[in-house]
Amino acid sequence: MTESAAPAPTQSPTVTETPVPSPSSDDLTADSEPVEDFALRFATFFQQPAEDSTHLPTAYYLPYYLLLQTYLSHPEGTYAEKDYFLQIPEADLRKTAQDVLGLENLDLSQLTEWPFGEPSDGCYPFSLETELPYLDAKPAGVTYTDGGTCVQVDFTMNDNRYEDSSHEVRTMHYCFRVIDGGNSYQFICSY
Repeated sequence: MTESAAPAPTQSPTVTETPVPSPSSDDLTADSEPVEDFALRFATFFQQPAEDSTHLPTAYYLPYYLLLQTYLSHPEGTYAEKDYFLQIPEADLRKTAQDVLGLENLDLSQLTEWPFGEPSDGCYPFSLETELPYLDAKPAGVTYTDGGTCVQVDFTMNDNRYEDSSHEVRTMHYCFRVIDGGNSYQFICSY
């Protein structure tokens, strides 16, 4: 990520006054992705406020997110297939939980609903042959703070999934720690 030479903010030395543009595609390595894409995928699974990672819902969406994020963070062909499902090892899921959610020593047995079935032989089944949870959201801004070590991604979310929905429009804010030189992100909170 490159920063333009801008005058230091007068209010606080650690907060960027205006949104900083995301890195251009030339600045991203092959292993990174724009923060907006990462945050949108995260928001797809976690659409309610969470004080921190320990407050994310553990049924269905957390296991599904861990499976998808783990799969996406490895090169294609990494995982073996068994009975039409890719087999993702428990160790890889734990690493994703630690790296992306900051959850060290996550007890996967406490996650009650695995979307593609129960694990066997230390591996969890996963398939891309299913729809992601529904989300109607539009990016509303990206702001880097604390000298670029944290980023807040805002989305305008519409509640219009069902015919009798309230059609309420709300804004959700997702905060992430920028890690590995801007190549990945770790969830801090959402509100």
